[in-house]
Amino acid sequence: MSKLENDKSIPSNEILRSLLIALDLSIDEFMKPLVSSHDKVRLIQIPDVEQWFKSKEVKSLTTQRKIIYLAMLLISIGCALFYAGHKNYVFNERFYEYKS
Repeated sequence: MSKLENDKSIPSNEILRSLLIALDLSIDEFMKPLVSSHDKVRLIQIPDVEQWFKSKEVKSLTTQRKIIYLAMLLISIGCALFYAGHKNYVFNERFYEYKS
């Protein structure tokens, strides 16, 4: 424990799990403050932490893909509405027609 406290060693996967159980923390709660920290390089050597980073990356890519698909859909709808308005499919330019 002294080596861990003084940054002399990196905990093994089992020790990390034991510490998380003892502190009543999930891996998410433990890693949130450390995401942008310089400790990421050292902690990624622990298999659970490496898996956590990979899962966050997959979630981020999935979210980005959903946003791109939504943007493509909205652009397509906007183009279709612009074309329909330009060709007067929705609103006719003539309001009244006079017959004599």
